[in-house]
Amino acid sequence: MQLPLEAELNAIFDHVAGIHQGEVADYIPALQAADPDWFGVSLVTVDNHRYDIGDFKQGFTIQSVSKPFAYAIALEQRGIDAVLQRIGVEPSGDPFNAIEFDMNTRRPYNPMVNAGAILTTSLLGDTDSVAAAFARFAGRALELDEVVRRSESDSGDRNRAIAYLMRNFGMLETEVETTLQAYFRQCALLVDTRDLATMGATLANRGVNPMTGERAVSEANVVRVLSAMSTCGMYDYAGEWLYSVGLPAKSGVSGAVLAVLPGQFGLAIFSPPLDGHGNSVRGLAFCREISDRFSLHLLSPPASDTSVVRRAYGGDAVRSKRHRLAAQDDALKRLGSTTKVFELQGQLRFGSCEVLSRAVAAELDRAEVLILDFRRVNTVDRSGASLLRAIGALLESSRAELVLVGAPPEVAEILDAVSFESHSDALEWRENQLLERSSLEPGMARCALADVEVLDGADADFLALIEAAGTYTDYQKGAVIFDVGDHADRIYFVIAGSVDVVLAMGESFHRATTFGPGATFGEMAALYGGTRTARVRAATPCVCFELEVAALNELSRDRPGIALQIHTNIGRVLAHRVAQLSEEVLTLK
Repeated sequence: MQLPLEAELNAIFDHVAGIHQGEVADYIPALQAADPDWFGVSLVTVDNHRYDIGDFKQGFTIQSVSKPFAYAIALEQRGIDAVLQRIGVEPSGDPFNAIEFDMNTRRPYNPMVNAGAILTTSLLGDTDSVAAAFARFAGRALELDEVVRRSESDSGDRNRAIAYLMRNFGMLETEVETTLQAYFRQCALLVDTRDLATMGATLANRGVNPMTGERAVSEANVVRVLSAMSTCGMYDYAGEWLYSVGLPAKSGVSGAVLAVLPGQFGLAIFSPPLDGHGNSVRGLAFCREISDRFSLHLLSPPASDTSVVRRAYGGDAVRSKRHRLAAQDDALKRLGSTTKVFELQGQLRFGSCEVLSRAVAAELDRAEVLILDFRRVNTVDRSGASLLRAIGALLESSRAELVLVGAPPEVAEILDAVSFESHSDALEWRENQLLERSSLEPGMARCALADVEVLDGADADFLALIEAAGTYTDYQKGAVIFDVGDHADRIYFVIAGSVDVVLAMGESFHRATTFGPGATFGEMAALYGGTRTARVRAATPCVCFELEVAALNELSRDRPGIALQIHTNIGRVLAHRVAQLSEEVLTLK
């Protein structure tokens, strides 16, 4: 089966394959033998899926596409200050082999022109360490094309002129020929589009090779390398490239073009015919078309960040899954507005976190606790993390408490707040705080039969008869009290502990509600006939009083008024549950 992107890439490939302009490089004799019809493409994603088209197995020498990786290695080995002292980062506007320098600093303009690349190579360690570093990017050891290396050396007088001039300026401290031979070896490494795309994907993946999981370069240096590729990677075509394609890229005279979409993929194209700037004609066309077709330009305005807050509501409108008794519900209705919940979604970056910060600030005059729900957040970038830290400081200064739900570990570490995995657990924790403030126990350890909601109004004599007619049953934590499809013949009153009503969703069960002491469950199916539609299990060690419907009906013959009162109480409790659910549905719609 052909994947959707594969079909799109093939369509672009077929269109670009019809382009026959350009000439194969001839200033390095060994490159003249390349077949102008060779055309290969590979795209590697940051999760290590690869798409290959055409002559993707055809080997070629990496040439100038090695420059960003050599620059990355130099930054890693020598540090940014030592590198910037010798090599600038300004676009030159000149051809790649121009003998020209910044006369104010005597530095090469950037590491992507030959002068800067030769000086970069002079900063690298021994041959073995450089080979190992390139292997970390490619995911395998790269071989040397000795014929091309020798050809480059034999025809490298212009590079020698550049090197001697830098030596004269005092910028090149190593021996000219030693440095140039290392540079020629670097340019003569054999790759194919699969290798180059993997190397690009390593940069896209914040410096970690998606195939091996090995870090090749620090995240900070990835940013520096991609910046240089964006402004200088395509030589005197760099401005036009950034304008029309908008991706960090590097080209080489063997016919390779490498483009990187940060966070998403590395793209490598190989086609030997070059334009007047020394860039692959088909390579440019392929990159331009894929960028246009999928709007990949880095400066394309992203989707609006204003929808970062999926929902916002108070704790008076939406409750936890813990069933509360009537007095507790009244208190939570009265005090719940001091709890504010923000359900977040999408990417948390600068713009979205700025929107969130204003929403949070608007609630600080009345909210005591703010719950941020991260369960639908995809990513949090550095700018977003910085603003989240500022939001935490704002809450701390206003004495409002921050609570997190489903927060990524790095966010939880930044904010150092109370954290929960589930939305309901966070709300229940806050509800318990409010009930304690109202001098209402969040949950009784144990209740008497007289304290059960639906038995309100029953006199002591009738309660004694009920107690004699039913049984107290102990359940260990996790025990199933009844299951879906069971015959419903009794009502359950929770006396101690708590029980969960859970619903089957696929192969797992999800909690729908929790009942504690004083609550009743299983009454609807039992009183009005039917089978169980949910599983109920002990959330903690618990005690339930179980009364068979037949026994209740027998007692009610002599006390019809009490039976009516029980049915009325059940109706009142159910009506309250429906009203609460309706309010939640309206709030969450």
